[in-house]
Amino acid sequence: MAGIVMGVGPGIFILAVIWVLCLLICNLLSRSGGMISRLSIVLVFLLALILTLILIFFPRAKETPEPVTEKVGNIQHFHYLSLTKVLQSCQHSG
Repeated sequence: MAGIVMGVGPGIFILAVIWVLCLLICNLLSRSGGMISRLSIVLVFLLALILTLILIFFPRAKETPEPVTEKVGNIQHFHYLSLTKVLQSCQHSG
């Protein structure tokens, strides 16, 4: 599972960006007068709503993540062995 930050996936951040942009665009459009700007506000809101529903109901990833298997690298293995040897020598000398 790639891109997990603080326990949430990238979909949450995409939703946040969509809605922040929607609110900013609606705010800018609300300051201009006219019927076209009011219609544009509704269309921007509906577009954000449709994108949100698509992201919620059609996720790309599985709901349950696959188990992660950790592989010990050569350097980590070397540190583990050297720590073990140091502890063994301290135990025999003390």
